Amino acid sequence: MKRILIVDDKEEALYFLEKLLGGYGYTVDIARDGAEALAKARQSPPELIVSDLLMPVMDGYTLLRQWKSDARLKQIPFVVYTATYTEAKDEQLALDLGADAFILKPAEPELFIERIRSVIAAAQAGVLTPAKQPAGEEEELVKTYSEVLVDKLEERALQLERSNRALEAEIVQRKRAEGLLRELNRVSGVLSNVNQTIVREKDPRAMLEAICRIAVEKGKFRMAWVGMFNRATQELEPVASSGVVEGYTELVKINLRDETRSTGPGARCLIAGEHAICNDIANDPLYLPWREEALRRGYQSSGGFPLRVEGQVVGVLSLYAGTPGFFDKEELQLLDEMAVDISFALEISRREKERRQAEEELRWRTAFFEAQVDSALDGILVVDSQGRKILQNQRMLELWEIPPHVAENKDGTMQIQYVAEQTKNPRQFAEKVQ
Repeated sequence: MKRILIVDDKEEALYFLEKLLGGYGYTVDIARDGAEALAKARQSPPELIVSDLLMPVMDGYTLLRQWKSDARLKQIPFVVYTATYTEAKDEQLALDLGADAFILKPAEPELFIERIRSVIAAAQAGVLTPAKQPAGEEEELVKTYSEVLVDKLEERALQLERSNRALEAEIVQRKRAEGLLRELNRVSGVLSNVNQTIVREKDPRAMLEAICRIAVEKGKFRMAWVGMFNRATQELEPVASSGVVEGYTELVKINLRDETRSTGPGARCLIAGEHAICNDIANDPLYLPWREEALRRGYQSSGGFPLRVEGQVVGVLSLYAGTPGFFDKEELQLLDEMAVDISFALEISRREKERRQAEEELRWRTAFFEAQVDSALDGILVVDSQGRKILQNQRMLELWEIPPHVAENKDGTMQIQYVAEQTKNPRQFAEKVQ
């Protein structure tokens, strides 16, 4: 079984050649640079060597020169297999130094094996018997080798520089993506906690207080507050807040009737019915009335998000961040979603309040009606469309002397028949009341 020495500094190339040659019945020996290959070959010469050119310690050209200068090794076929040195002058230099074949990577497996077999066959036939020294003048070969090596080193340096620039750009992009992911996870966490609060907390004021607290503690906002719009005064009245407030909600005084107090995100949000943002409090002229107080509390960016009930803007969720440029497109989408969820909770709360008020009014009206029925001088019996009793007063029972088993029966038909029988014309009476 013929033994082949393969030389390459790349593990994947070694693995490929070892599996390929082994699959065709060759025994494979491995070296990772020219120096290691020479040492192994001198200790146990192979039948053929396949070597890369660009390698550390000792490159392929140097290995080739020393191989063809070694009395024991020079008759062993030397095959160059390279993906770096691909120009015609690179191949010519290798052939001048005594290479028996020059193959470019990647070669089709069948074609590669065919070349290997032909080189071995030629060696066995004595066709590849090398000269005592490499063809060409030694000085000229050294010069050509130096030029080729310099060209490849410059090319590799340029490739490395481009790779470094691409890697730096990728790192920057990855860090930006990781930062964006962290920010989105932060806001998503806020949204999740807010929705849990909406489900759990039924009191609107307590719910809004909890939402402001979540925005500060989980969302890392410097301050959050909710103002409800008073249509009579046209003012945004604070109802909940959290974070570094320090009286700011009382100082802000957003009033749509005052043009000097209606240029900030909160007022613009009320007017337009959509989020309004100030990403640079220190320099935005629209924020001038509140700038000094805002900066003193560490606010650098501000956003207002509308809260709606039955399609009408009823309030604003205001959020403040400690860095300029805080509100980007992705964050705004999630915060808009949060405002919609809060609006839905406020609408449900209002409907529940209206339902309770309606029930209370109905109970009051029912009690009032029953009191009037009980105090009436006439006998009163009220039944529904199915003939079931709704109510009757005590006077009804006394006037007609209705026995308990009839009075207590929920079906009004029996009682109507009982009363009708006491009248002069029972049939006519029954027809009138039914």
